[in-house]
Amino acid sequence: MNIKNNFSKIKYYLRRYGFFKTVKKVLKRLLHIKENRKSNQEQYKIWMKKNTPKREILEIQKNTEFKYEPKISIVVPMYNTNEIFFKELVDSLENQTYSNWELLLADR
Repeated sequence: MNIKNNFSKIKYYLRRYGFFKTVKKVLKRLLHIKENRKSNQEQYKIWMKKNTPKREILEIQKNTEFKYEPKISIVVPMYNTNEIFFKELVDSLENQTYSNWELLLADR
């Protein structure tokens, strides 16, 4: 174990996160406590559950009329685009509650 390297990491962590987070991290390492981190996919599911509006809210949004409805142009480069990603993009756009948009595809 390289002590100099460890001190460099601690010094960096102190500057970046402050004293208390650094002490917490060092103690976890010394006591071999594993952090219970969720995968990105699990974190995303939690975020979606918290942030996805209910159907009633979506209907209200879809039926809202504004005095001014600017057209939103979405420009997408298509050079070597994965078909799956493109389909996900189109599905997402079609499910938006704001309807005055256009999709512009550019190939080079």
